[in-house]
Amino acid sequence: MEKTAKSITLLCFILSILIVTFLVLRQNAEPPQNGFSRKFHFEALKPAGYFDLGYNSFYIAGIDHENIYLGNEAATMLLLRINYTLDDTAKLRLYIPEDIRLLWRAATVRVDSDNIYMMEGTAPQILHTKIPSLKMRALEVDSTFFSFAIPLSGHSFVLQVFDNRKQQYVLTLKRSGIPYDTYGPGILEKQNDGRFSVDGKLVYDPGSGKMVFLYFYRNQFITLDTSLNIIYKGNTLDTIRTANLKVAELDDGTGKEFMLAAPAVAGNKDICINSHYIFIHSSLKADNEDEREFKKNTVLDVYSLSTGQYQQSFYVENFRGNRIKSMIMKNDTLITISGRHICLYPLNINHDPNQEADLAPEQKEQAPG
Repeated sequence: MEKTAKSITLLCFILSILIVTFLVLRQNAEPPQNGFSRKFHFEALKPAGYFDLGYNSFYIAGIDHENIYLGNEAATMLLLRINYTLDDTAKLRLYIPEDIRLLWRAATVRVDSDNIYMMEGTAPQILHTKIPSLKMRALEVDSTFFSFAIPLSGHSFVLQVFDNRKQQYVLTLKRSGIPYDTYGPGILEKQNDGRFSVDGKLVYDPGSGKMVFLYFYRNQFITLDTSLNIIYKGNTLDTIRTANLKVAELDDGTGKEFMLAAPAVAGNKDICINSHYIFIHSSLKADNEDEREFKKNTVLDVYSLSTGQYQQSFYVENFRGNRIKSMIMKNDTLITISGRHICLYPLNINHDPNQEADLAPEQKEQAPG
């Protein structure tokens, strides 16, 4: 009798182990569901042309009618110019007056048509020159600390600054030579903290005169005009409505610093726009996507710039194993940097506002690189 009871106990123990093991394996085999689906109409894009930059520290600074301009995170004063056929490059060295002080590692370069800007928000400084001159001069703007600046023209900028009264970052319009700012009240809405919960990226399309701010940690973007009036607020596909952030406050005696106390999910990685569409690089897999396909490609979700409505999604093949690091649209051509390569992806886009976007890639042979 005692032997039978021990056998039953052992059998129950083994069964419980098997059940737990099965549940763990099942959980690991099935990726978590994120509560949304995507619409795909064609296979992953491959570049129609690419060029090896030699280093992975380049980022897209801007474009004009004939060239793409690349800044370099490791060499602030270096600007690389490359044409759209990717067969003509030139290194441009920007000249900064000796009396100008910059935090070089924090400085970024932006190019808009024939205007070159160098912006650094800690000093702070906004420098400017017009091509073909490479000698930068400081613009007459108030010494407002900013986290980023977007040039709208040679004398007008949108800055993200910290509002001490509201205890959060806000957007403000600053004009060179004018001693006051135009604030955009209520544009950025904080959730818990006023720093990381409103972290995001602002992009501008001169053709449409519209700007779009994309939140990194929540499923929302905001379309604005150049006077900081809200046109509409849109939502990305994912279901992260509230930024799930843990913020730590540090005080070393010289001032307070804030940092994330735990890793946070940035559902939105990057954004670029043209006069018709918004392209958002998402880091989240949809429920109807294959895990392997998602990992070997970068997914871009497409929204209408005029309405904010979702259109479709497409994959961009991770070029030589690298996801998109920097991107911009030149009309209907997607320009990216992946690793140390710049890549071009022409799209055949249907701009009929009464129909869903048709973003089928143009069939072009891949250029050597």
